[in-house]
Amino acid sequence: MSNRLYISRETAEELQTTLTQQLENKQTNSQYYVFLVWGIGGVGKTTLTEKLKEDQQYLADFSMVSFGRTAGIGNSIKLMDVLYKQLPDNDFLGVTSFSSDPFKELYQKYWDTIHELEKTPSKGKKEVDSEQQKLVKQLISEGASAFAKFTPAAALPETTVKKTAETAVDAAGIILSEADRIKQLLQQHRKTKDKRELKELMLEPLPKLTEAFLESCKQRNKPVILVLDTYEKVSPDIDAWLWKYLIGNAKFTESNLYVVIAGRNNILKNESWRKLQQDTNFIYDRPLERFDQGQTGTYLQSIDIRDKSTIEQVFKITKGLPYYLDKIRERRERKERIDFSQLNQDIVSLLLQGLNNTQKRVISLAACCRWFDKQVIKDLIEQQDSLEFKNAVDEKVNCFEWLIKRDFVELINGKYCLDDVARDVFRQEFWREDEQEFRQTHQHLADYFKKRRNEQLYDNSSPAQKYDNPQWRDYTSEFLYHQLYAGTKNSEIELISYLFTSRYFKQDDIVKMPVEDIISEVDIYSDQDTLLIYPLKQCLKEIRIAIDQSYYVLESESRAYWFLEVSNNIKKAGVDQALTRCFRHLHKFTGMAKFAGLLYKSKRCQPSQKLDYLQQAKTEAEMIVTEDDPEFSCDLFLWNLGNNFIELQAYQQAVDCYQIAVNFKPDKHEAWNNRGVALDKLGRLDDAIASYDNALRKLKPDDHEAWNNQGAALGK
Repeated sequence: MSNRLYISRETAEELQTTLTQQLENKQTNSQYYVFLVWGIGGVGKTTLTEKLKEDQQYLADFSMVSFGRTAGIGNSIKLMDVLYKQLPDNDFLGVTSFSSDPFKELYQKYWDTIHELEKTPSKGKKEVDSEQQKLVKQLISEGASAFAKFTPAAALPETTVKKTAETAVDAAGIILSEADRIKQLLQQHRKTKDKRELKELMLEPLPKLTEAFLESCKQRNKPVILVLDTYEKVSPDIDAWLWKYLIGNAKFTESNLYVVIAGRNNILKNESWRKLQQDTNFIYDRPLERFDQGQTGTYLQSIDIRDKSTIEQVFKITKGLPYYLDKIRERRERKERIDFSQLNQDIVSLLLQGLNNTQKRVISLAACCRWFDKQVIKDLIEQQDSLEFKNAVDEKVNCFEWLIKRDFVELINGKYCLDDVARDVFRQEFWREDEQEFRQTHQHLADYFKKRRNEQLYDNSSPAQKYDNPQWRDYTSEFLYHQLYAGTKNSEIELISYLFTSRYFKQDDIVKMPVEDIISEVDIYSDQDTLLIYPLKQCLKEIRIAIDQSYYVLESESRAYWFLEVSNNIKKAGVDQALTRCFRHLHKFTGMAKFAGLLYKSKRCQPSQKLDYLQQAKTEAEMIVTEDDPEFSCDLFLWNLGNNFIELQAYQQAVDCYQIAVNFKPDKHEAWNNRGVALDKLGRLDDAIASYDNALRKLKPDDHEAWNNQGAALGK
C-alpha cells in the first residue's frame, strides 16, 4: 500500500515509537521484546509491518515471513533457517567478523547427519531398508515438533518411571517402541555411534538449534527483528515453539532479538501466551482499529475525494476498513470510474462494481477454493448449467484467464487464490445469498479433489502406499477442507477416520493443515451462525487437541496426560472429551480407520477391555493386509499387534501375530526375535531357540537382543 495515510494512526505511531526506544536503548518504564499487533482482516497489519521495516532498518536487521504465503516454513526448524537466511551476512558488513556462526554450524551438522542416516545403512546391513527410512523420517518429524515425544525419564514422575521399568521387565528381550528403535539406530549407525552430543542433537534438535539461533543473533552487529505476519495461520507446533523454546528461553532477552507478531487474533487469550506475559511482562500488545469517520475523510481527501456527502457514503460502505479504502485509491489511480451512489452500503458492490452477474458468479465460485488452477475453475464452471468456460465472462478469454487478472487474485507459491480479505467477503456473501448452493459447491469441490487424488494411485495400492504419496496427501487435505464446509452427515466421520489413519502413518498434516485453515477462517468458539454448520464447530472445538497433538492424545501411554498438562497447560478433562468424541463413531469405520481406532482405543480403555479391543484390531488387520505390500502387512502384526499382545501377557496371540508378520516378510529379523520372546514366555523353549536362530544366523548376526534371548533360553 503506497499511501502512508493508510496506516497513519495513533496505535501505529505508538508502536513505532516504542520499538525505536527499545532499539536505541532509551530509558522507558518497561522493556519490550515482543510486539503484538492484531485486528480484523484488512485493517492494515501487513502494511504496518512493512512500514516498520522501512522506518527501522537503519537500526536493526529484519527478517519477515507470512504464514500461508512464505514457502518452506512447514516446521520450526525450517522456519528458523528461512528467517536466518534473510539476515545480511555479518562477514560482508565490514564491521565485525566472527570465527564461527553457532546456528549455521549446528544446522549444517544436523542436516549432514540426517542425510547420512538416510543414505548409509546401519551397522550389519548391506543397504538402507524401508525400516531405516521410516525411522529417519519419523526422527525428522518428531525432532521438529515442539511436542516431541523423546521425553527423558528424569523429567517424568517417579511412579511413571517405575511403571515403565516394570513394563520393560515383563517384555524382556522384545524389540520395543518406535522411539526405542530410533535410539537404537543412532547408537548403532557409524555416523552417530559413540557421539553423545550428536545423538542428543538428533533426538532433541529443537531446543539446541533454538539456543544456537539466539546465540547467533546475539553476535550480530545490529539487533534482529523477526516479523511473523498472518499469524492466525500459524500451526500449533510453531506457535508452541515460539512461546516455549524461543521467547520462553532464559537467554532470549540477552540475544538482541525482537519479535513482531501480526495477525487477526489476540494470542494473549491463549493460556500459554497469557502465562508467559504474566511471568515476563515484555509483550507490547496493541489492537489495530478501523479508521473513524474523521480519519476516513482525511484519507479520501489525500486521494482527491473531497465531497462531504461522498465521504459519508464511503465511510458507511467501507466501515472505515483500510483495505477497502485502498481499493478505492487503486481504482482512482487506474482512472476507473466509481459510482458511489450505486454502492448502497455494500462492500461486495464496492469490490465487484463494473462486473456483470455472470462474472460475479465466477468470483463467488472461486472464493470457495483455498487455491485454484485452470482445471479447478473449469470443473466448477462446467457444473453450472448456464455457464460456458470458454466465453462465459469474456468473449476473448476463458474464465480462468479472466479471473487471474482481477486485482484481488494473487499468485502464492505457484498457486492462484483470492486475497484473504476479498475471499472472506465473497464467501460470506455467497453463504448469505444461498447457503444450500454454498455447501453444494464445497461438496462438488470435495468430490473433485477426491477424484484427483485417486488418479495418483494404482488400483492395488495399499494404505501405506497412499499415505506415502505426497500428491495423494495434498489432494486428501483439500478434500477434507471442502468436506467440512459441505457439512454432510458423514463429514465428522470422514474427519475422524482420517485423523486416526494419518496418525498411524505419521502424516498428521493431512488433517492438521485443513483444520488449521478452517479455524483461522471461522470462530469455532462462537455460537453465532458461521460458514461451518454448528455440529462440526462443536466437533472441532472438542477434538482440536487430538488433531494438534495426536501422538499424545491417541497413541502414547497414560503418562502423556502429565506431560501435556505440565509442558503445554492442557488439562486431562480436555483430552478425555476429545477421546470421547473421537471414539463415538468407531463402530461406523471400516478398514484402516477402524484398525487404527481400535488400536488407539486399546490404549485408552479400562485394563479389562484392552485385550478385547486388540483382538478386534487383529480381525480388522487380517482383512487389510495385502501381498502387494508385504512391508506394510508385516508391520501391522509386528509392531502394532504382536508387541501389544506381549505387554498384555497374551503370548499365544502374540505368537500368532509374529507368525503372520514373518509369513509376509521372512527376512524381518525383529519379527523372528519377538516371536522367540513370546514362545519363551509360553515355555516352548526349543521353538523359541529356533526362532532366535532364524533372526541371527540367517538374517542379522549382530542382533544383540536375539543373542541375549537365545542364551537365556539355552540356559533354561
